[in-house]
Amino acid sequence: MLGCVAAIGMIGGTVFGVAAALLSDWRGTLIRRAAEMFIVVPTLVVALTAAALFGLNPVTAGAALGLAGIGPYTLFAHGLARRLLAEPFVRAARALGVAGPGLVLRHILPNMAPVLFAHIGANAGLAVTAYAALAFLGLGADPSRPDWGAMLFEYRMFIFDHPLLMVWPGLAIAVVAATLNATFDAD
Repeated sequence: MLGCVAAIGMIGGTVFGVAAALLSDWRGTLIRRAAEMFIVVPTLVVALTAAALFGLNPVTAGAALGLAGIGPYTLFAHGLARRLLAEPFVRAARALGVAGPGLVLRHILPNMAPVLFAHIGANAGLAVTAYAALAFLGLGADPSRPDWGAMLFEYRMFIFDHPLLMVWPGLAIAVVAATLNATFDAD
């Protein structure tokens, strides 16, 4: 599920963001405006709609969370690419005749990668939390399979008698989110 979110959100957002930075005319503006429209709709609403339309499984939830993440990734990648396009080494490469895919693959993407991976780490924790929220609402994986969000939903009735039943799944969600953030943010 998390791989699906990262692949769709980051790859799609990076492609659109770099394209918008390279196309500094009306096409770039159109891509940025479409990305801003993705930001307007809350992630959980997109995920709820996709889960209701396409079924209750981790792949559907991951695809929905990834699609909801394309807008922010596009704007983030656009900002990074615009900054890199103004750097002297990229301007020198353009002056030497490097253009299009060669410029992007050799100069833009390698310099964007560390910042993008740190951003993925921060958003991976959010994706884990959003998926747990979907499972809590009953729109995650198969209800017969154990899931941390579903466990929180099931154990909410016992919060006053056995509060540790809710602590362990919540702690597991927090540890996974923090681990993903620390893993991707490592220098």
